[in-house]
Amino acid sequence: AGLAAFLLEYALGVSYDDCVKDYLYSVVEMDRYQQSVLPLIKAHYKDDNEAVQSFIDAYTVKIEYLEEAIKFINEKYDSIDNFLVSVLKVDIDKLRKIYLE
Repeated sequence: AGLAAFLLEYALGVSYDDCVKDYLYSVVEMDRYQQSVLPLIKAHYKDDNEAVQSFIDAYTVKIEYLEEAIKFINEKYDSIDNFLVSVLKVDIDKLRKIYLE
């Protein structure tokens, strides 16, 4: 969800730095969610520490996660814009008209 929000804001023309700040801000809600669900996960997986750790990792917000995703996108698709248009089929102009006008 964090990466999707980052990409949406980026497509709408929000600065890269502000997109990163917003991504990192989501740690607040993600931490709340993780703490509310973690007891259930531990109870379900009992002694499977690897499964519990996988849950924790999946629901953790870290700048390194975002940086790796953006690095991959840039290496494979040359830019975030190209990824949005060619892979996700985002019509950036239409998106901006819908949400910004």
